[in-house]
Amino acid sequence: MQFLEEILTLLLDDDDDRGRKFFSTVAMEFHRMETEQSSHQSKHGGSSIGRQHIPRNRVGDNEQLMRDYFAEDPLFPPHKFRRRSRMNRDLFLCILNTTTTLFKK
Repeated sequence: MQFLEEILTLLLDDDDDRGRKFFSTVAMEFHRMETEQSSHQSKHGGSSIGRQHIPRNRVGDNEQLMRDYFAEDPLFPPHKFRRRSRMNRDLFLCILNTTTTLFKK
């Protein structure tokens, strides 16, 4: 409570010098606090603060995709693949085979 009374006294005081010193000190303290906070943040980026991590079954999803579109007897016909992925299934397989051979080297 004494701190608030000091602030009010400085604000209402006619002596501008004391008020300027006070506000200068407060501004420097805020700057120090902001600098300190930013130095504690991760340098590489990473997850955003406030974002929720949702665990996914990536392996299972990949297997489901392969069963749905690329199995010997796929669940969906080729025109469904074309509509959902916006490319021909044969073109996709050609890109897949080319990149697979490039990255195996």
